[in-house]
Amino acid sequence: EYDRATSLLEKSLAISKELGNNWFVANSTHNLGLIAYNLGDIDRAQALVEENIKRWRELGDKWGVASSLRLMGNICDDRSDFFRSRAIYEECVEIYREIGNKWGVAWTMHDLGDIETRFENYDEAEALHRENLAIFEEIGDKTGITMSLHRLGRISVGRSRYDDAAALFNQSLEVARGLGNRPVIAFSVGGLAEVASARGNLELAAQLYGAAQAALNTIG
Repeated sequence: EYDRATSLLEKSLAISKELGNNWFVANSTHNLGLIAYNLGDIDRAQALVEENIKRWRELGDKWGVASSLRLMGNICDDRSDFFRSRAIYEECVEIYREIGNKWGVAWTMHDLGDIETRFENYDEAEALHRENLAIFEEIGDKTGITMSLHRLGRISVGRSRYDDAAALFNQSLEVARGLGNRPVIAFSVGGLAEVASARGNLELAAQLYGAAQAALNTIG
């Protein structure tokens, strides 16, 4: 459906430009950038999003600015430009806080926590993920909850705190199973396999790795 969506958005963009409606221009451009990103056309996505951030700023639309900034942060992550993505996410969190968008705050803090984990800044990463977990629990976002629990498990593995890691992976797994979220189920079972391996229980680790791979295979 991406081809049809792109065609419709390009028509909408042309009409919006003809009418001089910059908000609809920005909205259509954002969605075109999102489609390009999802299709793996990172160069086109970046060009569209960079153009759009300027447009949203000119319009004074803070929600639009934050949305496009977060997408730009994702693009920078894919380009392994982690210092730039961290700066972008930090600005994005500030804007989401300012406009009271808790969902945006939580997910962008989740992105930031992943960056800090990558840099092995575990104190910062844990603080970020515990805060976004609390927000996800407050707003009832179970996908956010299971993913944050998994990330906290990964941080505990990085710190060799295997009891904590196992507890967090099991909590993540329970929520993910309730949602039918197969990717997080696989990742959490894989985390438990890593814990078993670190504890020297290689037979259990092999069984869990096999279960994680089987879960991934069902995704297709």
